[in-house]
Amino acid sequence: MTRLVLVFMTFMAVCFAKPPAISPQDTKGKIQEILRSHACYHSLNQELIARSFKNMIDELDPLKLYFLNDEIQAYLEPTNELCAKTIDDFNNSSFTEYLKLHALMEKAIERRSRLESKATISSEKISAKAFKDINFSDSEESLLTRLCQVKSLHEQTLLKLKEDPQKFLNKIQKRRIHHENEMLGK
Repeated sequence: MTRLVLVFMTFMAVCFAKPPAISPQDTKGKIQEILRSHACYHSLNQELIARSFKNMIDELDPLKLYFLNDEIQAYLEPTNELCAKTIDDFNNSSFTEYLKLHALMEKAIERRSRLESKATISSEKISAKAFKDINFSDSEESLLTRLCQVKSLHEQTLLKLKEDPQKFLNKIQKRRIHHENEMLGK
């Protein structure tokens, strides 16, 4: 009986566990701690801020299936003014630009969901190499085309795997939704 209670409690703890809330001040402290022990960089500078924007975008949208180029161009090639403002914000334990970037991701997820329902399998044979070193789409139409190409790749993969088609497509959709929920903090 005790064992059953322990298993149940462990299960509940794992299922409903959430990462600890971290405040902006905690974040600032951790970044400063990392910088103090870094070999080259001991304080934030424009180069690090620019890299952090790019890294965040790459983390949010590694396959370039969410953002449009115009939405994030200011973060991909940040001006000196934007970097200086971000450093000032950091010094005040504020992460305004990163929150703006996250808000852009929320809108991009909504757009992707809307476009996903319109995406059909492309008739052209697509190679996975076509997705290597790609840029962000310039318009919703080109993003829709890219989503159609991805669906074609899924179809080609499905034919090679000889797996149950619906099961395979459900796995893909489940992964996408999980990724989106993770990005939204759900």
